[in-house]
Amino acid sequence: MNTFSTRTLLKAVTAVGALLVIFTIQNFGQRATSQDGLMDSGYMTSGDISDDFAGTDDEYFYKFMANPGQLTITFEVAGTKTNAGAKLNLIGAGSKPILSNMTAEAVKGGSEQAFTTVTITKKQDVIIRIKGISYGNDAGNPGTYKIVIEGSAANFMGGEPSDGPAGGEVMDDTPAKEKGQETGKGKKPSKVDGAIDKAKKESSKWLELVDKVKKKP
Repeated sequence: MNTFSTRTLLKAVTAVGALLVIFTIQNFGQRATSQDGLMDSGYMTSGDISDDFAGTDDEYFYKFMANPGQLTITFEVAGTKTNAGAKLNLIGAGSKPILSNMTAEAVKGGSEQAFTTVTITKKQDVIIRIKGISYGNDAGNPGTYKIVIEGSAANFMGGEPSDGPAGGEVMDDTPAKEKGQETGKGKKPSKVDGAIDKAKKESSKWLELVDKVKKKP
């Protein structure tokens, strides 16, 4: 293999490895199509999300961490064809409702925006549940939605999973000390840490491949 080809291959392998690391880390915060799917989706890293929906009683889920304080939620729906609507719910620790059936409905391809403020009393994971409205149309009433979450309680910095629901599991709110569990160094790594470790391992594989290519004449 000549020098030019070797250098070209090295650059390509390095670039692919870097992209793999970035993709693995940034894959957090994606929406899930079931509450159980939140176990793999990761925490939201931004309070501003938007996507489309089919409008056939479809459901989508996100999760984020919240600290004690205020959350302001802005929910906007726009119709793709004619009418479109969706409902937003916030579910907290122990599957307790924080906000129920916040509704935004668009008429004749227009849009509608709704907003409200809720109080979070303790640190916890919060699940966002979006449910489309079918209006009895089997073909669906498709549209798009946008959610903006702001306020002192919003936490999109990642970190340790808190005492809120993770996926479909109802979390036990009993303090760790009362359950006899160890804290501090013995605590379970977060999903963010696990993904970063995975990305590092994948990156190491690419680096090993680069070293092998370098050793070839």
